[in-house]
Amino acid sequence: MVSGGFHASGLRGDGITVNELGMPRGMPDPRGLWNLRNAIIGFRPDIVQGWLYHANLLSFAASWLIPRRRRPRLSWGIRSAEMDQSRYGFGLKFAVSASARLSPYVDRIVANSEAGRADHVRLGFCADRFDVIANGIDTHRFRPDAVSRSAVRAELGLADDALLAGVFARNDPMKNLDHIVRAVTQVDGLHTVFAGVDTDQMSPAENCAFVGARSDVPRLMAACDFTILASKSEGFPNVVAESMSCGVPVIAADVGDVALILGSCGLVVMPEDWGALLAALRDFAARPQQELERLGKAGRSRIATQFSLERSVKNYVDLYAGMA
Repeated sequence: MVSGGFHASGLRGDGITVNELGMPRGMPDPRGLWNLRNAIIGFRPDIVQGWLYHANLLSFAASWLIPRRRRPRLSWGIRSAEMDQSRYGFGLKFAVSASARLSPYVDRIVANSEAGRADHVRLGFCADRFDVIANGIDTHRFRPDAVSRSAVRAELGLADDALLAGVFARNDPMKNLDHIVRAVTQVDGLHTVFAGVDTDQMSPAENCAFVGARSDVPRLMAACDFTILASKSEGFPNVVAESMSCGVPVIAADVGDVALILGSCGLVVMPEDWGALLAALRDFAARPQQELERLGKAGRSRIATQFSLERSVKNYVDLYAGMA
C-alpha cells in the first residue's frame, strides 16, 4: 500500500516482483485501489492474500471490482490479539469493525495464533472462516552462535561471562519497555540490551544499552543469556520463538500464544505484573549458566519440531491448495 522500503528492496534483490501502490499513509486513495485491481487482473492469481486490517479491506474492495468469472479467491491475514484499540486512531477502529462485517464474504481468514482467532471471533468475525497457521522461524538464521556471543559482548564493553538479557521490540507503549527498564535495573549484575525502532530515543538507565533498530537481530539474540517480553498484548510474538531458536531461554508475559510457544523452556509471568517480572529476572540471574543453556537447547528443539519455517510454509501450501 505505502512504500515498501527496506523489505521491498530485499524482495527485489531476491528476484521477486514488487508493485507499490504509492498510497500515502493514513490517507485512502481511490487511485491506489484501482492500481491494485489492475495489478490483480494483470497477474491473474488464483488467490489473493491480504495482510493486516487495511490491506485486507483493500484486497476485498479490489477483488470485488473484478468481474466474477475472473475474480480470485480471497484470504485475509490476522496477526494481532487483544489489541487495545483505544491507543490507536479512528482509522484502525473502522478497519476492524468493517472487516468483521465483511468477513462472511471472504473465503478464508488466517490467524497466526489461537489467541488471535478467539479474540476476533469475539469482535464479530465469522468463526467458520478461520484457520490458524503459526508463524514459522528460520532456524538456520536464528541459531546459537558462539562467535557472535563474544563479539557482541565486546562491542557492549562486557566480559564473556557477564549476565546479559535482551529486549527486542520497538519503543511503543504496548511493548511496555519502561516496565522492563524498571525491573532490570533492580537486578544486581544484570546488563540489558534494548534493540528496536526508537529504543535509541529512550532515557539512559544503569547497565542498559539502547541500540535502536538493527539489521543483525539474530546476532544480538545469540549473545544473550535470556530475553524478555513484557508486552500488554500479542498474537504470536516472533521474538519469543526467535530467541528460543537461538538457544536462548525467555521470560515472557502471558499474552497471546506465549505459553503455547514457550512450553517449559522459560518463565511465563502475568502481564503488567512488575513484581512477578522482577522475581523471574532474579530467578534466572541466580541460575547456573549450565541451567540456562539446558533451557535454551530444549527451546531450540521445540521450535525446530513445532514452529519451523518449513512447517509453516507447508501449512500455507495445504491451505491454498484447498482453496484453489
